Amino acid sequence: MENTPPDREFWVRGDPAPFATRGELLWKKALNKNLPQCYSYSQEQGVIIGFHLTNLFPRGQPLDIDNLCEPVFSILINKKGWFGGRRPNLYWWQATKSEDPPTGCRIQIFSTGPPSMRITHNLVFDGYFPGPLPRNARDPNMPAWFHDAMDKRQKQLDTLYLIHLRFDNAKINIGDISTGVVKSTIDCLYPVVGGSAGRPEDWRISILRIEKSKGDYSGEGVNISIWKLD
Repeated sequence: MENTPPDREFWVRGDPAPFATRGELLWKKALNKNLPQCYSYSQEQGVIIGFHLTNLFPRGQPLDIDNLCEPVFSILINKKGWFGGRRPNLYWWQATKSEDPPTGCRIQIFSTGPPSMRITHNLVFDGYFPGPLPRNARDPNMPAWFHDAMDKRQKQLDTLYLIHLRFDNAKINIGDISTGVVKSTIDCLYPVVGGSAGRPEDWRISILRIEKSKGDYSGEGVNISIWKLD
């Protein structure tokens, strides 16, 4: 099936900043100024966000792609009313980051499922974690599962990654970045991505796609696919 074009597309010029940083307020002002208000819920399902940055390591601090998404969701959904003004209405989202001026972000909104991913990169890991999902960055269960599931000869790579997470539970709020299950799951990918418990190197994620099931399915697992970017 061919990919359908987005229902709406916006470009916001500015300097994307993660939440809880000194640049967040200025970036949210740019988002608020340039994104239109949505007055009716049109059954939006997902969004693609492309961050264009001058530096992936501003002031020597790497930018985590999930943290970049939080201010966007705050304005796009909570302030401007897209997705019915509720983050739980997100069924999927995808984000990319790159050093590619002019700086800003491109936002594409879809009322369909996610576009197919034409991946030509090397698959590093693909597996199903049955749950329960981690509650914080130091949760031991998922990292232990990784160590059991991985090839014992497999080493952490000094590289960048594309990661696809598909959650079973349709009730999960995948738009909750700062404290939700998406954040804790990403933080527990360190056996593959790099880092250690409480100190994950998730800044290595350059492309991130998050999905959840539709309907009433209430499983506790997540399918995890990780590719190495060349």
